[in-house]
Amino acid sequence: MSEILAPAGTYRHIRTAIENNADAVYGGVKCWNARGRTMNFTKRELNSVIKELHEHNIKFFLTLNILLFDKELDKIISFLKHPDTVLPDAFIVTDLGLIKYLQKHFPNIPIHLSTQFGIHSVEDVKFAEKIKASRVILARELVWEEIKRLRKTTKLEVECFIFGSQCVSFSGLCYFSSFLNSGSGNRGTCLITCRDRYSVGSNLGTLLYTPDLNCLKFLPKMEGIDCVKIEGRRRDPVEIQQILYKIHTNSLDTGHQTGFIYGKDLDKNCLYCKIHHRQKPICKISELSYTDKFDVFANFFDGKAQNFVSLPQATKNTFYIYSQYTGQYKLNSFNISLDFLIEKSEITKITFVDDQGKGKVLALPKKKPLTKAIKVELDTFVSQLESKYQVNIFKISYKKQTDTKGLFILPELLNKLEKTIRASIPSKENLPLKRNLKIQKIFLETTKIEVLEHFINDPRVELVFNISSIKKQELFEQVITKFGDLIFYKLPLFNFESESLAPIYQELKDKKVIFTRFSQLESTKDIPFKEKMADYTIAPWNHITLKELKKYGISLFTASPEVSFAQNLKIFKNEKVQFILGGRLPFVYTRQCYKHLFKCKECSLNQPKTKIIKNIDKNLTFYVSCEPDYRMILLDTPILNNYPELNKNHSLRYISNGFSLKEIIQTIDTLKKQNYFEELKKSETWENSYECNLFRKRK
Repeated sequence: MSEILAPAGTYRHIRTAIENNADAVYGGVKCWNARGRTMNFTKRELNSVIKELHEHNIKFFLTLNILLFDKELDKIISFLKHPDTVLPDAFIVTDLGLIKYLQKHFPNIPIHLSTQFGIHSVEDVKFAEKIKASRVILARELVWEEIKRLRKTTKLEVECFIFGSQCVSFSGLCYFSSFLNSGSGNRGTCLITCRDRYSVGSNLGTLLYTPDLNCLKFLPKMEGIDCVKIEGRRRDPVEIQQILYKIHTNSLDTGHQTGFIYGKDLDKNCLYCKIHHRQKPICKISELSYTDKFDVFANFFDGKAQNFVSLPQATKNTFYIYSQYTGQYKLNSFNISLDFLIEKSEITKITFVDDQGKGKVLALPKKKPLTKAIKVELDTFVSQLESKYQVNIFKISYKKQTDTKGLFILPELLNKLEKTIRASIPSKENLPLKRNLKIQKIFLETTKIEVLEHFINDPRVELVFNISSIKKQELFEQVITKFGDLIFYKLPLFNFESESLAPIYQELKDKKVIFTRFSQLESTKDIPFKEKMADYTIAPWNHITLKELKKYGISLFTASPEVSFAQNLKIFKNEKVQFILGGRLPFVYTRQCYKHLFKCKECSLNQPKTKIIKNIDKNLTFYVSCEPDYRMILLDTPILNNYPELNKNHSLRYISNGFSLKEIIQTIDTLKKQNYFEELKKSETWENSYECNLFRKRK
């Protein structure tokens, strides 16, 4: 039978795993893992947890499954090498630099490649073998036939999810909350923007929410799978206990069976056979092993948050919450939420939550200082705060009064609020802004042959053709025949039958190529290319990953839009690096199909059509773009970044997907001028564009 791997976010999960015969447990410390909002363990707790599990012959796998900077790599090794640290039975890792570092310092501890690594093809598995991983945790989007094929091609251990959350995006490739809020899933701070309320026509609800996986019924068929995994470090331990009980008693027929393992078709996997509704997760305070000063709590009555409380005021009805405020979201602003408790015409308590979901409950001691209260009108008061600190405030008054004009607030509470706002606002990078900045070369990415034809003779434009899908073979053949080695070719990010990429690799011999996955580099290491570029989906966040990429002959790197501009400059130093200038970057790459929302009948006929989906909570509009084997969710408002400085090693890329040829021509003409940013913002195409979080620097 497969190894049963249970989650552990608290000590109660550990007891559940022990009492219900789990074979192994996975969990993390309070940093360096993709469940940053899980309670996790302190370093001292981790030692006792591992010792106790080992006494019951249960293994512990340590999650270190985020992308990491150089300083963090050193801290992890220092922590693990401390003489008091009890080492785990395996590391679950995403970052290639950390993998190499761990193998150097702890060669006898197995490496499990996290699902964040995105393994979904034979090519990916071969790369895992090359870097000496011992186990691959497969992408949750794979169907059983694909899993079986991967199982047959490798001697590595194979792990699959059988129960728990199913993200809307492929793990490791979701930029939803990162580009909006700087809450990166690749850093363990996902703000689950996918669980906001959306609308398509008359359909309203959490339309992007994917129901939980439940593949328990499929377990008897999973022959050859080394480990089956239960997701749920934030789940109630009672629920985990129930799942373990069902597995051990073979009572697997219960519950609604869902998951890609049953197939890609909606009628088979039941993931989107109907519109589902689910709130963002909340958790009873009594179930938490750890809280800190940034946690926000609410008392719940009849399923609704009645008021927010500080930890000393917690009752059995108190829950830990995420910010679920709604209102007019402003893309170029720092968005915060304020909630006012009003008692007898006085603001006595304020709940503050920043755009990363961190919050504080602000109140004064019971014995208030004898100072004169300030009279305020609530809407005016909020507007004044917005103006003073250049922020956008979502205001929700709980315990509302009909009259909010004659309110009072003590200056001490006002000072507390203003101090909290000031401390939370991220600063922009302190770099010189060159007003006469002139772009020497513009990389123009497109999927359209007419765009290539128009700009092929422009000496200031370097063209990039995004192959996007292996199933567009006819278009690819036309492009390579017509343009040869004059342009860059961006390899498909997804190919579930990666063996079929081999002919394309050979056709690209002596051409300029952009790689989108680590595994592509290994598969093509013996093919001579004219030039090799790494896209931002495999951009290094530390010097060890950078070094590994350079071994494959990468000469040009694309900086990650999730990493600040100043940090990218430190990572790449004297390397040739490209920054994303602007365009519509996919926020989500997904295998989900939304035909139930858009009434699609045949994918090939519906791919070119624009499919609009609106975020009701943030008042933003997105659209779904369909490729033959995956979908992308993009914001209709484009990103446009105002770079403060560029040197001879820097270039910029304009991702023109979704723009008309006329818009592209106008944009390129403007980019050739000085002060491109100011000039573009005057145009209808770019006037409402926004800067992604490249330039935010968190205190």
